[in-house]
Amino acid sequence: DWEMWVRIAANYPVWYETEPLALYRLARPGSQTDRFVCTGENIQDMRQTIQIFRDYLPPECVESLTQAALQRYASYALNTAHSFINHGDHSAAINQTKEALKCYPSFAITRSAIHLAARIMYQQLKASVRPKQSVTSI
Repeated sequence: DWEMWVRIAANYPVWYETEPLALYRLARPGSQTDRFVCTGENIQDMRQTIQIFRDYLPPECVESLTQAALQRYASYALNTAHSFINHGDHSAAINQTKEALKCYPSFAITRSAIHLAARIMYQQLKASVRPKQSVTSI
């Protein structure tokens, strides 16, 4: 649907409302959408969509708009990874972080990815170290 509307907007005049007129539901645990986010497929799909949309953009701004979109989705993926870390889902956080780096491997994105990786390692190390029980002699 999204690509269809881009094709229409690229070839015909359109009007859009800037105010939100509808709400959407979040993916429920176990849904296909939830799986796509956990595996990073949602960001893979967005990278592919951004490449498809390049054909519909004016040549003078195709590069800047493409880079802006890729940067936006890299940031979105890192925010999603941060949320997964907070919920203890390190695998999903790693998947989102990898996809963020594929979108836009800038210094800022890479620095954020390293920070998230350090948080994951810290949490895993913290979970693996259990407090030693004191031994009392009888």
